[in-house]
Amino acid sequence: MTAEGFHKEAEPLQVIGAIRDSFQDAAFVYKNGSCFELYRILRTIFPEARPWTNFDHVWVEIAGKLYDIDGLRSAGTEGLSPMWGDTALMERAHGWKWRSVWRVDQAMEC
Repeated sequence: MTAEGFHKEAEPLQVIGAIRDSFQDAAFVYKNGSCFELYRILRTIFPEARPWTNFDHVWVEIAGKLYDIDGLRSAGTEGLSPMWGDTALMERAHGWKWRSVWRVDQAMEC
């Protein structure tokens, strides 16, 4: 299936669920520094996606609804600021990445 075909069929909650289930610590990672990276992933599937922040976390707006790795945000945009018009903020957010503390000798083979 092409990315374009996937986009036409995908629902945000299904995609987020697949990402969350893709590895054991996904929810932790995307709630602790990689929330903007989740936006970048979702934007490839949903080009209309827009990031919002409270300067501590990033939510992704798709079709008028806000999502993060836990799913749908019920509070709407209250208390959030749009990020897409602020290039400097988006560049900083890209640097909020979670850093692994695993050592190479602790890694397991897939």
